[in-house]
Amino acid sequence: MRTFKEFQYICERSLSKCEKDRKEGITKGMKKNASDFKDRYGGNWKGVMYATATKMAKKSKCKKDVKEFWNPLAKPKAKPAVKKKNSTVLAYKNYKPGVLNKDTGKFTQRDHTPDEAKRYGWKPVKTSSYGPRDTTSQAYNTGKDKVQRTADGTPFTGSTRGVAVPYKYKKNEVPKGVWAGTPSRKFGSDVTFTNKPLGNAPGKTKTVTTKVRDTGNFGAAGEVNKSTSFDLMRQTARDLSGNQKLTPTQWGKRTVYVRSN
Repeated sequence: MRTFKEFQYICERSLSKCEKDRKEGITKGMKKNASDFKDRYGGNWKGVMYATATKMAKKSKCKKDVKEFWNPLAKPKAKPAVKKKNSTVLAYKNYKPGVLNKDTGKFTQRDHTPDEAKRYGWKPVKTSSYGPRDTTSQAYNTGKDKVQRTADGTPFTGSTRGVAVPYKYKKNEVPKGVWAGTPSRKFGSDVTFTNKPLGNAPGKTKTVTTKVRDTGNFGAAGEVNKSTSFDLMRQTARDLSGNQKLTPTQWGKRTVYVRSN
């Protein structure tokens, strides 16, 4: 244990006015822990306290605008706990919804809530593909100009990009005065597809955006291929697959992701 004499050497030089002010501030802070000084230094506690304050005042850079003084015996303030970032993200595996722990790589399958599904932004859908000669409407969609067209009037060739959507109404549920072939999505609206969502960072997920140009008797309201949600025109399927020689037969019935919002 240090004694009062061991601290006497620091008092040899006189304190400047600024150092005196600082010493006074330091001393006030130490007095809040007077009991600690008494326990450590016994009857000499005051001398030790003043000597310590003097030494600290001399060592510190003296600034006239100092408003707070360090108390060496005060317990350090606890650092605020750093909130750990949530390592669990929404994901799909084998086209099943769930959550993925990025730290462990563990996938837990569960349904996404409506809010989660909206935030994720993608959902898996079953698709097919077709070319100009594959459509059953080829005959009556070809006009006097001998040009085959889609339901919205777009000339339909092998290089035409677009997508067909199911009819909006079932056969026996078409409202009076409404076209039976009304599309479930408006003609000209954009639809974005991807083979695999890879996050929301720009450019991270490879996508293909095309327009609704056709409609057909498939899907939930149709009479054929009820599980199919979109029929991709051949060129759109090629763009999405990356294979510019892909045929509709090779595409088959393929599950991809469509942007849901």
